Amino acid sequence: MNASIMITGVGAVIGQGIIKSLQSQTVRYRLVGVDSNPFSVGFHWTDASYSVPRVYDPKWVEVIIDICNRENVVLILPGIEQDVEAFLRDFEKIVKHSCALPLLNSPEALKVGFDKWELYLFAKQMKVSIPLTWLATDANRTSLLEPIYPILLKPRKGMAGKGIYRINSVNELRFWEDRLAINDYIVQQYVGSDDEEYTVSIFGFKSGDISEPFALRRKLNYGTTFEAETISEPDLSSIVSLLAKKLNIVGPTNFQFRKTRNEYYLMEINPRFSSSASIKSAFGFNEPLMAIKSFLESKSEIRLELKNGRCSRYLADNIVYI
Repeated sequence: MNASIMITGVGAVIGQGIIKSLQSQTVRYRLVGVDSNPFSVGFHWTDASYSVPRVYDPKWVEVIIDICNRENVVLILPGIEQDVEAFLRDFEKIVKHSCALPLLNSPEALKVGFDKWELYLFAKQMKVSIPLTWLATDANRTSLLEPIYPILLKPRKGMAGKGIYRINSVNELRFWEDRLAINDYIVQQYVGSDDEEYTVSIFGFKSGDISEPFALRRKLNYGTTFEAETISEPDLSSIVSLLAKKLNIVGPTNFQFRKTRNEYYLMEINPRFSSSASIKSAFGFNEPLMAIKSFLESKSEIRLELKNGRCSRYLADNIVYI
């Protein structure tokens, strides 16, 4: 059997984007899709498909190892954040009992990418602009926040804009504090607008080198990109290259910014594939293909032929008659 690549979370837009990115290329590897949903649409686009337990199920890792051995999987591309955390947790066991390599970012990038408070501390250390931020349990925050409402109440760990509340007054803040596990939240200054959202991607190769940054100005819908256009922002690219080198990034890494006046504010670092993976691939920044060439084929030189343009996403239906 030919070697295979496992793509997880193929029921979600990120996993689907990874599949689409590889389908647009001549790839000599089989694609194996896995998802906890047995009716995942991504199963229709891969060479083999498996419904697996959720990542917190003790059986999950054994099922993943069994699939890797059965399908001769040599590289695993996690499609959602929960999967990244699960592969990080069970990395040694998977590598020991199969020939598969889960593609995971560096410890430094994972640390700041999965915890917004750690991200704030990192940005301050690097002297990169970031909205004023406090732990939600900070006893001094009430007086400090008064001049800067509206603010955002955010989970320290989370993705795709989930669990974020816009707060307009101290009374609203107290309302939500009484209803949430506040120890797991940060309070953050609200900056910019929805019209000034930017995502900049950069890839860390096996050699330790990094790609040139690729930037999109975008609009979001429920935390994912639905409109985007390529841009050239040298100042933004310089910031991202500096941060990427400091974090020793491995694989795909995405930096989210908001712009207000002439200043870019760092909002998030996603140390994984993002919801815009297929959009970036269409413009020549194909992260799944770079992962294969670098981590499987050990290509030392990967040239990017980038294109400029705009993208609008739309819904499509996949019908299965029974």
